[in-house]
Amino acid sequence: MLVSDNLIRKNYFSSIHIEEFELNIQETKLGSEEITREVPNVNKNILLNLDSNGVIKIGSFVRPGDILIGKITPQNEMNLSPEEKLLKAVVGERSTNIKNSSLVTPHGVYGFVTNIQYFTNNDFSDLSTTSNFFPKKQNLKDYDANVKTAYDSLREELTNVLSNILLGEKIPLNIIDKNSGDIIIPAGRKITKTLLRKLATCYENIEMRNSPIKSRILSVINQYKRKFIYIKNSQQEKTSLHKSNFLNNGNKIRSVRVYIAVKHYLNVGDKISGRHGNKGVVSKVVKSYDMPFTKNGVPIDMILNPLGVPSRMNVGQVMETHLGLIANKLGVYTDVYSFNSLKSFQIKKLLFLSKLSVSGKNTVYNGFTGHKFLGKVVVGLMYIIKLNHLSANKVHSRAVGPYSLITQQPLGGKSQYGGQRFGEMEV
Repeated sequence: MLVSDNLIRKNYFSSIHIEEFELNIQETKLGSEEITREVPNVNKNILLNLDSNGVIKIGSFVRPGDILIGKITPQNEMNLSPEEKLLKAVVGERSTNIKNSSLVTPHGVYGFVTNIQYFTNNDFSDLSTTSNFFPKKQNLKDYDANVKTAYDSLREELTNVLSNILLGEKIPLNIIDKNSGDIIIPAGRKITKTLLRKLATCYENIEMRNSPIKSRILSVINQYKRKFIYIKNSQQEKTSLHKSNFLNNGNKIRSVRVYIAVKHYLNVGDKISGRHGNKGVVSKVVKSYDMPFTKNGVPIDMILNPLGVPSRMNVGQVMETHLGLIANKLGVYTDVYSFNSLKSFQIKKLLFLSKLSVSGKNTVYNGFTGHKFLGKVVVGLMYIIKLNHLSANKVHSRAVGPYSLITQQPLGGKSQYGGQRFGEMEV
């Protein structure tokens, strides 16, 4: 199919594709991987679009080779690449124990970053903010000490409240720790501050027979139980965040997904189709002033191969072209149903009423010379769609890639950097 560049200028067949790229952070034998902006052996200009955490900013324009997410992985000196070994031997530089394993924009991708999603192994659900994904580094022992202090102060506060009710009194019933079976406050003994402090420590497990004093004690304890639960939950949450929710056996513990909007213009090699199986590939994009034009000087936007009609026996595309021209001339819309389409004599009648050629063909002039073509050509309007078979996603270059385990021949396909396929041939 020949296509006019007028269609490309007006973005008639332009499409926006959202490409998804994912990076997993795993726990290795040498330590956990880390997302960071401090990537070794990288030009600082490549890191300009990364935020403080090492993730690309939303709205950034990226090109092939740009870093989307900076990541470092611990490595052993035995796993050095040949370049790193040479650098160590020549310069005498001590190799670092980390390597650059960042997510990089692949070849052929030019676009804007539209969205970034953060996931953890906790349900692997999307996090609304990055605060849980990038926890602040702090000493867990200091935090535990703070939690213990909060526990002690809350326990002392509970002891003081219980003292206002029970201090100096005698209870006719034993208060027992139901877990250990020990007696916390014996019956008939004068209650001291020490006994009440012991009672506040075992507030969850106290057991005593029903009495008015029991309801008074439980009402006070229930007021403080929520505060104890809040401190306990916050400690568990902080501990899990500090440990980054690591999983065993090298599973992914965190994940980041970057979405890039890529705009594809109609290009040579793209597959387009009508609604009658009349598919084809764009063979050339021609300037609008070089395209054939009608006697009114209107250039044609697209030229279809006439051999696509007899081999497939889909004459419906020709009828659609006639009907589209009629509807455009009369300024009306038409409904055509499957297996109940217009007859040829009805279309001829409509052509006559529209003051168009009854044959449905028109004289067309050569865009290069200005001379008219010998035969008349069917010119009209047709629905054309672009299929998701774009040359930009298929054409690739051959590179040294993986080889077959058995035959030791290079693998095929784009993902394996294999040969480019042309029909039944691979080159």
